[in-house]
Amino acid sequence: MKKSKVFKVYLIYFICMLLFCLLRIGSSFGMLDFLHPDIADIVYTAIIQIGIILVLPMSLYTLFLHNKTGFVDTFRDTQLNGKINFKVILISFGLGLLAFFVNIAISTLFNGILSFFGYSQPVSVSTGYESMFPNWATFLIQLTTVAILPAICEEFLHRGVLLNGLKEIGIKKAILISSLMFGLLHFNINQFFYATILGMLMALVSVVSKSIYPAMIIHFTNNAISVYLSSAESYGWFGKNFYNYLNNFLQSNNAFLTFLACFAFLVLVVVLLIYLVSKLFRISTLNRVQKVIDSMYTADDRATTNSPIVIEKSKMLQEMLENNTTLNLNYEEMKSPIDVVLPKQKNIYKPTLEDNLFLISSCVLGGLVTLFTFIWGLL
Repeated sequence: MKKSKVFKVYLIYFICMLLFCLLRIGSSFGMLDFLHPDIADIVYTAIIQIGIILVLPMSLYTLFLHNKTGFVDTFRDTQLNGKINFKVILISFGLGLLAFFVNIAISTLFNGILSFFGYSQPVSVSTGYESMFPNWATFLIQLTTVAILPAICEEFLHRGVLLNGLKEIGIKKAILISSLMFGLLHFNINQFFYATILGMLMALVSVVSKSIYPAMIIHFTNNAISVYLSSAESYGWFGKNFYNYLNNFLQSNNAFLTFLACFAFLVLVVVLLIYLVSKLFRISTLNRVQKVIDSMYTADDRATTNSPIVIEKSKMLQEMLENNTTLNLNYEEMKSPIDVVLPKQKNIYKPTLEDNLFLISSCVLGGLVTLFTFIWGLL
């Protein structure tokens, strides 16, 4: 019996999550203890990110869905074949900076809630080994393993394979599922909440820009700032006291003023996020419409005719219509970027219980491991 695309996408994700979990368990039992700790960290990250989260799903997606046409169609389906301009890149870096502050707020809030139930974050015990790399090299390695690789690999799996692979069940559901699984794949109660919310932002940006590259930039920027500030604190670089200043502010004696300041700051961040996402939508949409116009008429045609442009006949617009893309260019009346960007889908596929089998399996696996980290913090 031929399986649906939804079934295959869930199966691909479950295989990746299961292997990730098994490798993590193996690592906790000393699978790589024969290597120097610095080398072991690099090898572990490379296997996880490049092998399990990038190469494996890309290969399985091609095998299950594009066995005859190969990687070209896989790149198209996962939005790896698109291009973005300089303005989109700048906006994406701005969104990544804002996402970093949102993450701080979310993690602080939920860590406070967890601590109310008696949870305390397990403290990692230092082995006291001497790093085999100088400070600058350690920073570059951490930047690669914590920021660059996750931005590329994790975005490909969640926004490329999962989000785009599930569009036929409805964009809103695809955003929710891809974001939830992004949070669960961290296998950590401390990271689950902010990773899920950050996943929603990056999923929305992917829908808005019709490319996963802006999401990669946001992911990289958020993680890179964290890596730099941690390195600055350890090596005495510029910004070394950022977290100390932040903690001192949050622990101010005047709790009411602290709350008001945090609330006002978060409101400002949310407003900026909405503005940048709407700006991203305008740029992406207008660029595509301009390509439609340019593809229909040559310079001579435009110079010699006053006839209206029949956009419906354009191949590019036809592609937009096939993807159920909303094209509302009246930005003055735009209430929310979400209202304008999200497609108005008519023929939404309703997954069967069989289709959802591996989604349920992934949720159970990720949920159990995440719940275990919570219980571990209670002991």
